[in-house]
Amino acid sequence: DYGQGLAKVVEENFKALGGEVVAFEAVTPGESDYSAPLAAVASAKPEALYFGGYNAEASVLVNQMEAAGLAGVVFFGGDGIYGKDFLAKVGDKGEGVYSATLVPPGTDPILKFNKAYMDATGTEAGVLSAYTWNSYDAVGALIKAINSVAIVEGETLYIPRGALVAAVRGMKDYQGIAGVITCKENGECNASGPVFYIVKGGDWVPA
Repeated sequence: DYGQGLAKVVEENFKALGGEVVAFEAVTPGESDYSAPLAAVASAKPEALYFGGYNAEASVLVNQMEAAGLAGVVFFGGDGIYGKDFLAKVGDKGEGVYSATLVPPGTDPILKFNKAYMDATGTEAGVLSAYTWNSYDAVGALIKAINSVAIVEGETLYIPRGALVAAVRGMKDYQGIAGVITCKENGECNASGPVFYIVKGGDWVPA
C-alpha cells in the first residue's frame, strides 16, 4: 500500500506538471521475477520508470529492465531504495538510477553519525536499512516528546498516553541529523527535504 500510494502521488503530480503517464503496473512484493509487469511497461515505450516501493523489489526490477526491453530507460525511486543494500544488489546495472530521500549529503551531523554507527556496529549506515538516518531522528523526536510529558513519582515513571499524543502532534521544528521534523494535528510528521541522488561510480551522489 505504501508503494502504490506513493506512485499514485507521483502520477498525479507528474500529470499536473504536464507529463504523460503511459503505464501504471503493480508488482507482488517478495518475488524474484518481474518480467511480466516490466514487459507491459516496455510495450508503452516510456522514457522513465518510477517505483514507489523498497530496495528488495527495486533491485529485481533494475536487474531485469534490459532483458525486458527497457535499456536506457531512467529508473527513479523514493527513499525506499536509497542505501547500500540496493547498490550491492544491482552492481553496474544501478548506474544512473535516481532516488529522492530526506538524507542531506555530507553534512557534519550525518558524517558524525555514520562514523559512530560504523564504530558501534561494524557496518556502514544504510546497509541494513534505507531508513537508518530517519529512524534515528524519529526515535530522537519521540524521546523529546516523552521527556516533555513524563511524570516521575518515587521510582515509577508515568507517560500519560493522551499527553504524549498531544506532544507528538504538536511537535514543531525538531532538529534531527537528517532534517527538521514538524508534525500536524492528525499525527502526520514531515521532515525537511527531499534531496535527489543518482548512482554514479557505484555510489549515491547528489543529482
